[in-house]
Amino acid sequence: MSDTQCSCIARNVSREGKSSGCLCKMPDLDRHPQRQRSGLDAALHAVHRHWPASLNGLFALLLLSSSGNASGELIATTDDFRFTYAPSAFHRSGMSGHVRYNNLFSAELLTERWRILGADRTTIGAAIFNNSFGQPCQYVFAGPEWDLMPLQSGWLFANVTAGALHGYTGEYQDKIPFNRFGTAPAAIPSIGWRYSQAAVVMSLLGNSGVLISFSWSLGR
Repeated sequence: MSDTQCSCIARNVSREGKSSGCLCKMPDLDRHPQRQRSGLDAALHAVHRHWPASLNGLFALLLLSSSGNASGELIATTDDFRFTYAPSAFHRSGMSGHVRYNNLFSAELLTERWRILGADRTTIGAAIFNNSFGQPCQYVFAGPEWDLMPLQSGWLFANVTAGALHGYTGEYQDKIPFNRFGTAPAAIPSIGWRYSQAAVVMSLLGNSGVLISFSWSLGR
């Protein structure tokens, strides 16, 4: 093979110090199927490019988990998913300006792969709802969850989630602290009772009220 047919990547030098040609690689070596980016890598690259900036941290956390998984799966077989609905929040003050229904929907990943503060699992998720003034809001969160004790054939559990709350704007921007450009940090403690795949949860909404929600897990 001539030098015009390949690119020289190293010179073959004899003991006397004379060069006797070069070691070559085929021009299309980089296009070998084993060298191409896998379909999974390409998909993750595309998702990351179009992923909203506010969720980049959550997506990076999920990717970190998959790197430690021997099978390379994004979701482990021991993980579970929980879906929640809450119709209304109960406010401490009886303000007439509050809407009657908040219609909160949330989806969570429950995983035992990362645990802090002695938790039994970690919850990672997002919620959409109407705030007390009827504005559409979003809450992206993560936090530890503990199984407290068995109770009436089920389990009493608690969790604390923290994340970013978006949607309080305009005249209601000051209704939540540290609100800048419609987004503020938030932390919500909750306690619930789980029976099989169903659960009833009470969440404390700062000093303004409580939220009663109903959830269902897939029970993977």
